[in-house]
Amino acid sequence: MSRRTVVGGAYPAAQVEPVRIEHQLPRRRDIQGLRAVAVMLVVIYHYFPQYLSGGFIGVDVFFVISGFLISLLLFKEIERSGRISLSAFYARRIRRLLPAAFVTMIGTAMAAALIVGPVQLVAVLQDMAWTAVNLANFHFQQATTGYFDTSEPSPFLHFWSLAVEEQYYLVWPLLLTIVLFVSRNRKGIFIWVLLAIIIGSLSASIVATNAGAPEAYFSLGTRAWELAIGGVLAYVILHRRFVISGRLRTGLSWVGVSAVAGSALFFTDVTPFPGWTAAIPSIGAAFILWAGSYGAGGAVNRLLALRPAQFIGNISYSLYLWHWPVLVLGSAFFEDGPGKLQLLVLAFISFVLAIGSYFLVERRLGRIRGFARSRRVLVVGLAVTLVASSTPLVASAFVPQSSGEIIAEEGPPNIALSSANSPITFDAQGPGIVPKVVPANLRIPLDELGNDLAEVFTNGCYAATVTVCEGGDPNGKTKIVLAGDSHAGQWWPAVERAARDNGWKLYIVGKNGCPLANVEISQGATSDEWPQCAMWQRDAPSAILALEPDLVVVANHAQGYRTSKASLKRGFTDKWRGGAASMLQELSAGSGVLLIGQTPTLLADPATCLSENILDVSACSTPLDGAVPPDLRGLNESLAAQQHVSYFDPLQLVCFDDVCPMITSNVVMYRDSSHLSATYSTQLSPKVAAVILAALAEHR
Repeated sequence: MSRRTVVGGAYPAAQVEPVRIEHQLPRRRDIQGLRAVAVMLVVIYHYFPQYLSGGFIGVDVFFVISGFLISLLLFKEIERSGRISLSAFYARRIRRLLPAAFVTMIGTAMAAALIVGPVQLVAVLQDMAWTAVNLANFHFQQATTGYFDTSEPSPFLHFWSLAVEEQYYLVWPLLLTIVLFVSRNRKGIFIWVLLAIIIGSLSASIVATNAGAPEAYFSLGTRAWELAIGGVLAYVILHRRFVISGRLRTGLSWVGVSAVAGSALFFTDVTPFPGWTAAIPSIGAAFILWAGSYGAGGAVNRLLALRPAQFIGNISYSLYLWHWPVLVLGSAFFEDGPGKLQLLVLAFISFVLAIGSYFLVERRLGRIRGFARSRRVLVVGLAVTLVASSTPLVASAFVPQSSGEIIAEEGPPNIALSSANSPITFDAQGPGIVPKVVPANLRIPLDELGNDLAEVFTNGCYAATVTVCEGGDPNGKTKIVLAGDSHAGQWWPAVERAARDNGWKLYIVGKNGCPLANVEISQGATSDEWPQCAMWQRDAPSAILALEPDLVVVANHAQGYRTSKASLKRGFTDKWRGGAASMLQELSAGSGVLLIGQTPTLLADPATCLSENILDVSACSTPLDGAVPPDLRGLNESLAAQQHVSYFDPLQLVCFDDVCPMITSNVVMYRDSSHLSATYSTQLSPKVAAVILAALAEHR
């Protein structure tokens, strides 16, 4: 999650179990207290991110703790018996983790059925299925589209970190077993295996983070190094290497506290992460664990051993499980979103559920001895996983998404221009026939709308720095450049097909959330500067003009910046007029320019609204003035006239005189509340081609 990219927190799956079981590690109060600190960082970040912008680093603290505890347990078993009992190890993980997780999944799905719309419920049930088989990280990695993930985050999103840990727990004991066999019990090789994991995984994390790839955050391959740091520490502690004491131990613990606290306070949702920056809180957590491994003295250990910290540490697994779905579903319950008071109430509810889950599920089910044998536990765990993954998939198939009525597709569009000069206009206004009901033959089903986006958003074209991608006719003599933020990218399917049909060579230069205009854009929801956007705005014009284009097609989501960016909320009109004008002036000095106006912003998410109004599509229409404020329409047109560039208002393609519908014929026009779907954009290609031809003629 959008990192507000809102992302779920993490929890060390290796929490010390309340019941005495075979091979259990001694209870350490400092670890329990550190776990409490980490889970509170995550909870505060999710509920009140304005007060703790880097609280997401609780994930990294958890990974280090988990890697330490699990590796220490395995190393001790090897020292004791010379081998690892894989069945016993996996049975302990199932017994410890599955009951509370299963109860949370069931409770979340039941609450979602009462709160969210039909299409959202389908998505929630599908998310639950992936979560149940410990592949949530892979699932959300594939589904995450960054700036375009505008729908409500999944109540199962936070399970991504548990999936990473479970995958590590699956691989790590197996790897140790193989190493033991190959090395003929030379246990000293373990440290070299761990160092190799750290070097390889951290390198992959840095590369993926710099590339802006979703797998950087969600993948085991880019997170394993943090768990391996805990493993190195476990090896050092067990074999009493680098023993520290006295002042050095105290100093090391305070260095660790400073690293964790500093990261939580000063990192933000635009800090490149994980990458090398994740090493700061990870090493900080390792220092705290290292210092606490040689005695219970010191101020840091005394603070971590306080009763409140111990209590929160005890319930931290359940708190982690419940806090996120309570926040997501609670926020969906309030139409305008929760205020501070409502957030406090939701936080209180999550604590109550966590306490109940700890005492009634974690502790009680952990004492059941009927399934004490490892094989029984494995069989029961497999059966529960099968039920938890298959049931939601079956249930999602029965959620209605259409009226069952078949709607005929529209014929070729009317592309006659009434004016080929700026502003360019068509004879026929509006998207065409709007059905009364959601048809059964939708080109893209409602539950797949979120993925109906242009390829440029998923193939690396929209990168952190200026990137030029090509399309159209590779041998074309006429060069077209599509440029801007996400609202430029939404036109790619239309312009790319038009370019191929007309023999144009096409390029795109775009960046999500960063307009092609000389205006300061703040980071996320904060008022902090966004240097990456400023750098892109500085470098993009020269990169565009270096292509020697015949026409630059510019599109920006101006309306979105006015409502969501702190840097533009005050004095927007003057700032946008000046910044957009200077950019248009720079581009028009070396090329013809076509400015595309504002795409409507709908009052509701299309998939959600249409699924809730299957028999009355008109209920999801947005009044024209609510979709695009009249002053913004006038501002865009006046900018084009002032800079002598062509102008086209896309409202005539998607709206009638006073209303903007969501659906035309059997095509949903939008993938979210402010971006056209790739399917509809492609359908508009003949009209967009006519607009570009008119602009080319005007500037020749």
